[in-house]
Amino acid sequence: MIKSRPSSLFSLLLLLALCARPGSLPAAVLATGVDYSSGKYGGDTTSTSLSVPLDVTWTHGRFDAGFGIAWLRISGAGTAIPGLGPVRRVTLPAGPTGRRPRFPVPASDTTATGLGDFSLHGAWTPPLGESDLRLRLAAACKLGTADETKGLGSGETDYAVDADLSGTAGVFDWSLGLGYQVLGEPDGVALDNGFKGRASLSVPTARAGTWSVAYDRTASTNAGVPAAAALNLSWSKALPARTALSLYVGAGLSDASPEWSAGLSLQFTLD
Repeated sequence: MIKSRPSSLFSLLLLLALCARPGSLPAAVLATGVDYSSGKYGGDTTSTSLSVPLDVTWTHGRFDAGFGIAWLRISGAGTAIPGLGPVRRVTLPAGPTGRRPRFPVPASDTTATGLGDFSLHGAWTPPLGESDLRLRLAAACKLGTADETKGLGSGETDYAVDADLSGTAGVFDWSLGLGYQVLGEPDGVALDNGFKGRASLSVPTARAGTWSVAYDRTASTNAGVPAAAALNLSWSKALPARTALSLYVGAGLSDASPEWSAGLSLQFTLD
């Protein structure tokens, strides 16, 4: 079980220090929007999730770092956890008090609202000489700050590292990503660490914005649950006043993913 919130705070300070340089302040990008998803996750009851995220990222040179949090409203059978997907509970031996610990997510139909987990993230884009390719190395830490008794999170700290390689082929921009996540285990759930991957293809245009299609897959996080997979179609466009708009729709390709999802995002660049 991973519980290291003090070290995660130290990680944020380190990431911000990497972005800082004497005599200048790093540029900041504020992003917010709305995300909605719905699915049965292999069961008989539909679970829905409404999210209003807020993310702030500071960029300086080849480094960036930031934090994010979201307001959540979830409804359903309590088997799908935001950011984790469906889980299967296990029965553990009784502890010293005679009570059996269990994952505290409600097992019956319920609706809950509140803040989700607080997350930290940072990345570095190393130089690749004369190559037209771009490599991005990223790390993220999700603190277990959400109320797990409401099903708004697992109550544990998770870590992830990612590497993304991107380039151009004719009129297309492409990207391939590979990552690994380490999950904290709440009482009553045996979670597995695993790999995740992403492949995307984009068509940028001068006036009509950028159209993209992406395939995402994440290894199974616990026994009895398949790997998560989804196909997403998105559109983005730069707007006046240093803002940008993004829209997306997604279709789940396994019982570990929502059947469909949709959302929009607004980005504001602040000097």
